[in-house]
Amino acid sequence: MIFNLLGLGMAFAAAFIGAIATGLLFRVNGGPLLYGVGVAAILIDVIYRATKGGKQWVSPNSGGHIWFIPIWVLGIVAIVGAPFVPALPR
Repeated sequence: MIFNLLGLGMAFAAAFIGAIATGLLFRVNGGPLLYGVGVAAILIDVIYRATKGGKQWVSPNSGGHIWFIPIWVLGIVAIVGAPFVPALPR
């Protein structure tokens, strides 16, 4: 399978938490919203790997992954890509 259910759950949780934190609290959308999603993804996966994943940071068997890429790496990609996505008008 190209993803595990833990990774899928982490991705949805990061999107939800990031959208709530940045979208509702700070009233931003578009690119700035990706900062919150990226930070949430990194925190969720790193905390899981540090406590229950055996501190294996890149192994897809020790935390969440999608397409065999750890969720924390996808969080970094979201943060790096955020400046290139324009904010949408409200």
